[in-house]
Parts: sequence; C-alpha cells; structure tokens
Amino acid sequence: KFEERKAEVKRFNASNKWMKRGIAMSAAKFGVDLSGYAVGAMVAARDDGSVQVSFGGADLGTGVDVKVTQFVAKVLSINAARVAVVPSCTATTPSAAATHLQPAESACAAASIACRKLAARLQPFRTDKPWEQAVKAASKAGVNLTADGRFEHPKGLNHHTYATYGTAVSEVLVDTLTGQVRVERVDLLMDLGLQINAAVDIGQIQGGFVMALGYMLSEELKVDDAGKQLNSSSVHYHVPTAYDIPIEFNVSLLEGTPSPAGISGSKSSSEAPLCLVNSVYLAVKEAIYAGRMEAGRGGGWFMLDVPLTPERLRQAVGAEPEAMVVP
Repeated sequence: KFEERKAEVKRFNASNKWMKRGIAMSAAKFGVDLSGYAVGAMVAARDDGSVQVSFGGADLGTGVDVKVTQFVAKVLSINAARVAVVPSCTATTPSAAATHLQPAESACAAASIACRKLAARLQPFRTDKPWEQAVKAASKAGVNLTADGRFEHPKGLNHHTYATYGTAVSEVLVDTLTGQVRVERVDLLMDLGLQINAAVDIGQIQGGFVMALGYMLSEELKVDDAGKQLNSSSVHYHVPTAYDIPIEFNVSLLEGTPSPAGISGSKSSSEAPLCLVNSVYLAVKEAIYAGRMEAGRGGGWFMLDVPLTPERLRQAVGAEPEAMVVP
C-alpha cells in the first residue's frame, strides 16, 4: 500500500505545478524509565455503597481518573458508577512522585493494593449480601473501611524500564506559492502492550501527535536581542487548531503484545507519539523537493529548519517571480 501511495504522489506532482504532495514513513522507540517511581492511594467505602479513591497524581487530561476507577471497580467487584475519584491531596497520599510519564498505571497499581486490603476486610460480610448491605454490616461491626496502598516500581538492570514503539505514515499537500501545509492523512500504529483503557490511550496518541504538529509546523518562538519574546500572544504564536488536525487520522494499537515490565502488561501512551511527527517533516520535505525541481533548482540536498512555517517553505522552494505568470 505504501509503495502504491508513493507512486500516486509522484503522478500527482508530475501533473500539478504549484501544489505538491509528499509521503513519508518514520518509526520511534521511546524509552520509559520508571525505576523508583512511587505512587500512593487511599480507598474508602461509605455506608451508602459508594467508594472514594484518592491517589498521588493529577489528571491533566490523561485519563488517569478513568483508569483508576476501572481498577477499583474490578478489584472490589462493583459497578464503576459507585466509584468517585476525589482531588489529589498530600494530606491523604503524601510522598508521591511527579505526575509525568505513567502516573495512570502506577496509580492503578497503588489503588489495587488498597482495594485488596479493603476487600479482605469485607470478605466475611459479602458471602450472602450484596455490596451495599455488606458495607453497612461491616461498618456496624466496627470494621475499618479505609485502606491505603503504595506502589513503587522496582529498579531493574536496564536504564529504561521498557520501551514504547510506534510507526507512522504521513501524507501532506503543500502550496508552494504560499508555503501552506495541509496534512492529508496520518496512519499511526502503536505498541502499548495490553491497554488498561484503549479509548483513553487512543485519545492520548491523537492529542500527543497533534501537539507535536504544532511544534513542527507553526509554533515558532521569537525573541529580540535582549531575550524579550516578540510573539507572546496567540495572534502571532500559532498553536494547532481543529483545522490543523489531519483530514484522515487513523490510529491502531498492536494486539497481543503485553509488556512484561508494565502494570497489567500496559505501557505509557502519552509522549511516544510526539516522536512520530518526523514523518510529517519528511513528507513536507519531499513535497518541497518536487517544488524545487519544478522551479528549476534541482534535486540536491538542502537545509530545512523547523518549524516549517509558510515563510520558510516558500523560501525553500525558491520559485522566481517570473515563473508565476498566469497563462
């Protein structure tokens, strides 16, 4: 399929003077070091059957609350609707590591430890009672319905606990007159082991890749000689918008590849996709090569810095004004 699409790109470029396409493939290996990464969690069951959980991490849009809720419901054998994640606080879960890389999976492990303690205390009351009645009975019997857990990743022999792998194919359309880039299609394949929540992970992959598109195509930090930022507003510093998302965006997860070093066979999902944006860079450069050939500048190597702003791409093509005559 890739070779067929590559041939189609060449045919398109041969029949279009100013609009050029490019297609490229890239791969990434993203090392994840979690040695000594520690997270605490606290779980409390209430008389009404609800369960509250807090942990040493913050959901910054990573979906960690969703994953922890799933784990708590699974270990306690209850409906996830009964579980509520309360805001993180060092008063309840102190000495937590920073929220980065893999707080979700680590928080799930800590919550599981706490839930197993709680489940053991409730076991004598759950033999013939539903969850809510068992909790009430245990509470009347003076059972402590609050449990804590702490999980710390062991230190291994390797510097990285494991690696997340991915590959991408990106196809772009470049207007060589204006330097504008449109990402036509992106296909991503990620190895995330056994996903705790595939929907959350796919969202992380998409968001991470689009964020990297901003770094690659539009976000350019400009400062004067004194170090003062010249484009401190969104008018001049351009982050990706809904119009910058690839027109066709396909994300696939590799199946049947559990991580022996990850929590429940899972892997980190947030940062690795950023590395795959190289495929967009290479696709844009291929389109610029076609534009330079059209402009009579040959197919020799040229330097192309990032971000790939319209001004920079327009200069890279280097078409002379005399060539811009409308027939």
